[in-house]
Amino acid sequence: MGLFEECNHKWTIPEWSRLPLKSVLKSQRFNVGNHEWIVELYKGSSKHPEHLGIFFEPIGTHLKSHKENYIKTFKVSLSIIKPGIQPIDKEGGASDGWGYYEATALQNLQNYLTDDQLTLYFGLNIEQKTKNSLCGPYLHPKQPLRFSDQDLKYFQDVTIHVFKDENDESNENENDFNKDSIASISRNKVKKAKSNGGTTSNEKITIHGHKFILATASPWFRDIFFSGMKESTQNEVTICGIDPRLFKWIFDFSYGKDIYIKDSTHGINIIKVADRLQFKYIKEYAFSCLRTQINMSNILDIWEASDLYDCTETRTSCEIYMKSNYTDIFISPEWLSVNDNCALNAIKIDGLKGIVDETVFYKAVLARREAATQKVIDLQKLKEEESGDEVTKALPGTPTPSNVNLYEKIQKEIKDIKGAKGAKDTKGESKDNDYTTDTQTETETEKLERLENMRWERYIKEELEAIQKHFEVMICHIRFPQMDIEFIADTVEKEDAVMQIPGIKDILFESYRHKAFLGKRELSKKYQSRSIESK
Repeated sequence: MGLFEECNHKWTIPEWSRLPLKSVLKSQRFNVGNHEWIVELYKGSSKHPEHLGIFFEPIGTHLKSHKENYIKTFKVSLSIIKPGIQPIDKEGGASDGWGYYEATALQNLQNYLTDDQLTLYFGLNIEQKTKNSLCGPYLHPKQPLRFSDQDLKYFQDVTIHVFKDENDESNENENDFNKDSIASISRNKVKKAKSNGGTTSNEKITIHGHKFILATASPWFRDIFFSGMKESTQNEVTICGIDPRLFKWIFDFSYGKDIYIKDSTHGINIIKVADRLQFKYIKEYAFSCLRTQINMSNILDIWEASDLYDCTETRTSCEIYMKSNYTDIFISPEWLSVNDNCALNAIKIDGLKGIVDETVFYKAVLARREAATQKVIDLQKLKEEESGDEVTKALPGTPTPSNVNLYEKIQKEIKDIKGAKGAKDTKGESKDNDYTTDTQTETETEKLERLENMRWERYIKEELEAIQKHFEVMICHIRFPQMDIEFIADTVEKEDAVMQIPGIKDILFESYRHKAFLGKRELSKKYQSRSIESK
């Protein structure tokens, strides 16, 4: 019979550029196939001076001993990965020399260095085949059982209905089988109510599957099938609020089929569904794909997903990319819309290379506040338009307040406009009119409108307060002692929104003192240069 042993390891080599050519490095030892191994790395050699060499070497035991009892074949693989760059992948078949003389050209490795570190991912797979005890032909490992879609049809014991809408209004069940697939798909398009206008796609899919496969892949399905709920007794599950196409990809992955993740948006959407239904392995697979797709336009979305769904490896990849591209990321449109937690993590980053301009971080924080405040102002304008009132005019220049609360400033603008409008409407009316609005009885409709306006004003106030609170937290992570004195005096101290933050004057005083002592006074860690890595 055949026995399989395999391992996968990560090896990080520091200070790569300082290693002389023809250097030979050895990895830590690891065990696989009842043997101890190391990996030897050659930074060029006499015969291959311009190439990286990688070899797996057994320690102590000759692997060809006892070959009257068994034979072994080996498969080695090597990957060099960096986000945003096509990975270097090598995979070899059976071989007596387990490795590569020319894994890749040394000059290619410059693009894969991170902080002058080279990270390798290598794998070793060993297949041991035992000879027949009667010296007959070798017994090869049995192939795994394979079923056709038609075979699977006869063993299906659960039907799953997936609706894109949160509220399932369809009672129709699909029972037809597609000859080319396990699933039968039905997509019904229905029109929205006329008040909404246009049309929307109310997609639905019906899939016939197997409880043991789904329960193995997903604890969520396992709980459904063994909970005693009606789904476990009726062998039917209905899921609402999930895109049927996304579920179909996850379903196919659970059955061992390959899926293609087109872009970061597609990958994040799959992760959302996989997380909800607890499909762990496709979630990990999707994140691994996202790590190879990180670029300027999607890094913050991927970072946000890694925080939300707790993927440390992806978060680390985003941080590494951020360290090399923070200047461009901070001026991108995505920076203004990313959630507060992700923005805070980005503004706290350190371990940067070269000379760091701290004003880039300062301006990024102010830009987020300005964009968020303008969004609230635009929302207020839209509300005024919908209610039939005159549109609130935009505040002049930046929405940054000057010794005036943002909420109060917006409300003052609204009152001024409404006051002017009221004066215009009453012009020309008779001064002798005995009828006054003060004596009118408030109708039920007017009460409801007044209540709605109160709720709206409270909502606007809470939004602006949240923006200000987030702004204050972000500013506290700006390293003012790393700025020039001229910028602090001419720009920071003239920004009222900053100077109103509690404790900011003490921070600026510390900055001036740091400059006065020519940087010789020890600073708190949170104010040190971002070129220093946090521990």
